[in-house]
Amino acid sequence: MPPDNLGYESCSHVVHGKTIEAPKRYTELKPMRHVGHGLVCSARDENERDNVAIKKVERIFEHAMFAKRALREIRILRHLRHENVLDMRNVFFKGTRE
Repeated sequence: MPPDNLGYESCSHVVHGKTIEAPKRYTELKPMRHVGHGLVCSARDENERDNVAIKKVERIFEHAMFAKRALREIRILRHLRHENVLDMRNVFFKGTRE
């Protein structure tokens, strides 16, 4: 897939019947768990040569409450440092910037 207006080349992965569109640097997507508003997968970051988690949040802009919940989680993860919690490295969106 060619680069979109967000500046990364993406590819589609199908995990548990859900299509996850992520930058090409993430490979080997495997399901970890299904959460109420999305899906969490493990993946391999080929640029950093490290394992990462990717969370797909569905219908995030359908209701203000969903968007606020996701924003709250992003804000907390940016500052949280704990041995049992992964750090947040990237946030990416499907589609184009308008």
